[in-house]
Amino acid sequence: MAEHLDIKFQQRFSKNIISNVAYFILNFLIGILLVPFFIDSLGYAAYGLIPLATSVTSYVTMTIDALNYAISRYLIVDLQRGDPTEANRTFNTALMGSLRIILLLIPVAIIVAWFAPSLFSIGETAWNDVFILFLLVFGSALIRAWSSNFMQTLFAYNRIDLRNFVGIINITVQVGLIIFLFYFISPSLIWVGTAYFTAALISLLCSIYLSKKIASNLHFNPKLFSRKRLTEIGGIAVWSLIGNVGCALTSSIALIIANVLLGETAASDYSIALTINIGLIAVASLLTTTFTPMIYSYFAKGDTQGLVSFCKLAITSSGLMMALPIGLVCLFAPELLTLWLGQEYIYLIPLLWIVVISTLINVMEAPTSTIGVCYLRVRFQCISALLTGLLSLLLAIILPSYWNLGIYGIAIAIVIGNWLHRCVLCPLYFSWLIDRSYLNFIPTMYKTTLYLMIILIPGGIVLFYVPHTSMWTTIVLGLLICILYILSIPRLVLKKKERMLIRTCIPSFISKIIPHWIF
Repeated sequence: MAEHLDIKFQQRFSKNIISNVAYFILNFLIGILLVPFFIDSLGYAAYGLIPLATSVTSYVTMTIDALNYAISRYLIVDLQRGDPTEANRTFNTALMGSLRIILLLIPVAIIVAWFAPSLFSIGETAWNDVFILFLLVFGSALIRAWSSNFMQTLFAYNRIDLRNFVGIINITVQVGLIIFLFYFISPSLIWVGTAYFTAALISLLCSIYLSKKIASNLHFNPKLFSRKRLTEIGGIAVWSLIGNVGCALTSSIALIIANVLLGETAASDYSIALTINIGLIAVASLLTTTFTPMIYSYFAKGDTQGLVSFCKLAITSSGLMMALPIGLVCLFAPELLTLWLGQEYIYLIPLLWIVVISTLINVMEAPTSTIGVCYLRVRFQCISALLTGLLSLLLAIILPSYWNLGIYGIAIAIVIGNWLHRCVLCPLYFSWLIDRSYLNFIPTMYKTTLYLMIILIPGGIVLFYVPHTSMWTTIVLGLLICILYILSIPRLVLKKKERMLIRTCIPSFISKIIPHWIF
């Protein structure tokens, strides 16, 4: 019997978390600083075209994304079951199969890029600049889609730290080139696309090198391409594609609708709120991505009870962690927007609240999202995503147009569809799938809302009565809220066994300085 791959979860958890934090901090700082940089260099309307290009790109590349998602399940299970023959067959089938799809998508990407300046509101931005931006962003997305085949091997071995290293290289090259080209030549959307494309190429080379180094038992051999394995993978990939369409309708579609219905300025407004949302989701992924290999490991070993218990602990831990930053962003939204962009953007506070609080929906669902793939039962999950996505699309058109809610109507529509899919239908199905109570995950998921209310309600009362006109007063109040939350909530919510398990995963130098009476 083949020996299971030891992913060394607890040993590598600390390193993975630290690398996640480093990657997040870099992403967060760059994301925050680039927004005013682009607005000052390109103009407010032109800035909104950059996130729009990445949103439209996601629709063109979701076919390859679906294939990669399905491939990851087979490759990870093959490796963790200690089956190098099947792992090599899956790996080479993935490489050749995804390459064929990418070649088919190239003309599609060119056509979409060509018509993009005519389909969207681009203001006074030059037609050529928008076309080249979309074309290069498409190209970078296709390159990174193929490189994800090599990144999956790192994920299978629980080397999330190395995946983050490749991500850090990508974003560093990307931003470095943008600043260099803007400074030494001139600000242009063309240079933004050039930086995206170049960074993707360099990331591909890095991912190939690290994959060969870590997974030395995997070898590139086109002869190992298996139509039978591709057919098996394709079954999940087709349903995953349907699910991706649905998820895109409850996420990136908002920017497109805002641009088409309300104009390029409204799209820029939404992209600012979305930047904070993406940043918070990145914070959540610091923890949730480290849980996924362990979930696959429980499944590969046939430990259903361990899988369920671990998922519930992951939901609780993620909710506890994310309630604090989400609450702080909401409470100090005026100060955040003023410091970040200027006082003239205070009008975005209601939109920011809607978009930011909805981050909790992703946090609730993230730890359980892998269950359907583990059991090769993704049909319901994908149909649910598609139907709720279509509901979001319909509401996003109706609410702004007929109820005069403007950009807020689009945000509310996205939240409704996202919540229905991630926090109602999917957890009910996952509980049924593993032969558990229908409400097995839902009570644990909705406790995260309670954690957020514990911050927002008392915090809002304090900020209402305590003057905080200076930056230092704001910082002190923010720190006070953090300290009170950290000292009280984990101790009240987590059981002793759960606290001990989490403590073993915390980096030792941090664990030593945290008193046991706190955590």
